[in-house]
Amino acid sequence: MTESDILDLTHEHVAESRANGFLRVGKLLSNEDVDLLVGEYDRVFAEAREDVSFRNLAGEEAERATEMLQIMQMCERSIPFRKLLENEEILDIVESLIGPNIQLFHDQALYKPTHHGDAVFWHQETDIGDAFPPTWLPVG
Repeated sequence: MTESDILDLTHEHVAESRANGFLRVGKLLSNEDVDLLVGEYDRVFAEAREDVSFRNLAGEEAERATEMLQIMQMCERSIPFRKLLENEEILDIVESLIGPNIQLFHDQALYKPTHHGDAVFWHQETDIGDAFPPTWLPVG
């Protein structure tokens, strides 16, 4: 499989990804799949609130009125999110960018509530370069 076989990715797309740190590829999931994932997202975060099994990246609730909730290993809490990791189109894109040796390092879900969500300070893995490219999928 070559870079150009995968969703028409070209050498220019790969170069753009490496230069900018991201590559927009358009719609990969059906509306039904997105609806399922949104429902799962809401369900998992509701359960996490009940047993306080999340992290608030905005700080302790007593300190802040805003939230940025984080759940690690969403794939272990939700079968639809686990199946998302096996999505052939997504894997093909990742393979075109880093090669066939793909391994999940970890996954996380972030929840920014409407009207009182806090900022997330992003970072780049410049030390590890192409070895661990993040794959972000906004849902909802």
